[in-house]
Amino acid sequence: MSHQRGPTGSPRLTDVIAVIECTLEHALPGGDHEIVIGRVRHVEPNGAGAAPLLFWRGTYTSTGGQIPA
Repeated sequence: MSHQRGPTGSPRLTDVIAVIECTLEHALPGGDHEIVIGRVRHVEPNGAGAAPLLFWRGTYTSTGGQIPA
């Protein structure tokens, strides 16, 4: 999978509609999970005119129609 390093050093996928890079602010216990709170350090919109990926009613879709599995 094609990726590159962002301004904070985080790996980020290429050819995505947006990038939000965060640093760890808090990690809290949440039963058998961990709740992670991040501080946004960098935001970059890339996909002018691209349709977002949505998860709705148990399946992935976009504003342009259903995404094949």
